[in-house]
Order: sequence, then C-alpha cells, then structure tokens
Amino acid sequence: MKHWTQWPAWSAALVGLWLAAVVAAPAKWTASKQTDAELSKEGLMGGALSPDRKIIAVVGPEGVRSFLFSTGEDASLPLGRAGGASCAAFSPDGKSAAFGGFDRQARVINLETGGLNAVLIGHTGNVRAIAYSPDGKTLATGSMDGSVRLWDAKTGQHRQTVLKHQGFALAAVYSPDGKTLATGSWDITVQLWDFALEQNRILEGHSKAVLTADFSPDGKTLATGSGDETALLWNVQTGESVALDAHEDRVESVAFSPDGKTLATASSDKTLILWNVQTGEQLETLEGHEDWVKWTAFSADGKTLASASADGKLLFWTYQPEEEKAEEETTKEEAP
Repeated sequence: MKHWTQWPAWSAALVGLWLAAVVAAPAKWTASKQTDAELSKEGLMGGALSPDRKIIAVVGPEGVRSFLFSTGEDASLPLGRAGGASCAAFSPDGKSAAFGGFDRQARVINLETGGLNAVLIGHTGNVRAIAYSPDGKTLATGSMDGSVRLWDAKTGQHRQTVLKHQGFALAAVYSPDGKTLATGSWDITVQLWDFALEQNRILEGHSKAVLTADFSPDGKTLATGSGDETALLWNVQTGESVALDAHEDRVESVAFSPDGKTLATASSDKTLILWNVQTGEQLETLEGHEDWVKWTAFSADGKTLASASADGKLLFWTYQPEEEKAEEETTKEEAP
C-alpha cells in the first residue's frame, strides 16, 4: 500500500515551484447555506442522493427526511412508511427508494405514492448497507449479521447470499457497469464480488472497520473510508491502494465528484477534506460542522458539496475560484 504522505526526494527548486503553484491558485469552497435536518445527534446515520443528484435523503432511527440539493428546502417526499432507517438508496429511475432498518428488514418505498413496494425479510441483524444495481433490478444489503444478500428489487424476494464477512457488513456499492459489488466490514476487509465469475476477491489494507465505499464514475477506482482514520484509493484491477491520510478520526463517508477527479471524505473529526484523485494531493479542508460528519455527496455539476452531520445540520459548500471571489468582493465594494 502506497502512502501519499511519503513524498519522493524532489529537488528544492521543484518543491518551490510546486508550493508556489498551490499558493497562487487555491480552489476555495465555502459554506453557502445551511439546513436543519431535524434529527438529533443519535438520530442521524447517513444519507443518499437521487440519481439526478437533485434530492437528498437523510436517515436515522427517528425517521427519514428529504431535501432539495439546489436550495436545501424540504423535498416533501412521501417517506413516512420508511420508518427508522440506518441506510438508504434511490433506484436508478428515481421512482423508488430503499431503506435498511433496525428491525433487520429493508423497505422499498414508491416515491410517487408513498406506498410500500416490498419488504426484504431474512437478515438476523440490523441492515447497515443498501444499494441498487445500475439496472435497478436488484438490491444488495449488508447486515450486522455479516452477510451480504441480493434481492429482487420489485418483489423483495431473496435471490442469494453472495458472501459472509467475519464482522458487520457496513458498506455496499455497485460498480457503474453492475459487474462488481464492493462491500466493507468490521472485519477490516473490502470484498469485491464478481457476478460473472460468482466469486469474491478480498482486499486488505485498512487496520480498522471499513465504514464506507464509493466507485469512481469510470469504475476503475474504489474509495473506502475506515475507522483507522484513512481513506484508501484502490485500483480495482490490480488491488493496489494509495492511502489518503489527514483526518484525525474515523472516515465516515467518501464520495467522488461526477468527473471523477476529486474525492470528498467526511470524518468524525468534524471536517471534510477534498483530494485530487490522480495525485493524492490534499486540496482543501472544510470546517463548519460542530459534530461528526456522517455523509457527503457532490451536485450534478460538481460545484456544490452537501454534508450531513451529527450536529443535525446539512451544510452546502460551493466552489468558487479565488479570482471569482475577488471580483465579487470588488463589485460589492463599488456598489452604491
């Protein structure tokens, strides 16, 4: 496993040029708006993003709330029958959403009517991870019973148990082409289930529980976050990883930007960090939450980042290059 904190022995001149470039053109993200998620510290477990990236759902044992990404206002989705939830996923067509529950079941909600499309029954532990296949036909769930199961997304019928972790299954995500399912566990491993070969591959690199995972848009890179305070970028083909090591507590959520060039990591240290995926360079640290940051995601254009925290707040961070900020400030000063 490579660590980007171990820099090569560049010459002083090259280091000076690099530092000058970083200082000259920083990319700035600022908290542009805030929304009260109306969930207590104990009640906010995470979130999910609709396929068009226009709606956010935040979940917890107290219930589920939905918000518009553009304004932070209530999206008023009919989610009452979802009940308390620890995880969520929107269907690829945006017409339904699935929620993993503390009652060892998962529920699929019709987002047009609020009706219950299906109930997934079979786990013997709380459902902590849930994901739709890209074609929308299958739901994958991970549970505190350690198993990862596949279900018919329409009927809720159990299809198969694809693997069994040696600890809680806490993360699940499909590759964009639907050929691979990645899962993360309390047993500190990442497992890749190959649907064509019907076998799994184990990736080892974290030293504590794997809490979150996300595939890059091209499917070539998998990002994972862990209780060991690091995020790892995995080459899916080779299994090699690069460590992103700057947080001071658990990495609770990871999210690629739509163009795949930036990774956002959210942590229990109350911060988010933005990373250059190609180089592993730490671009910026975002501070504004007052408690653990449990979930994050980018807008469709990649210029806004949403984050949900145990402080009960949703923050929206907007990207603005320094030169644009300077122009805005000048305009404000010149205004009568």
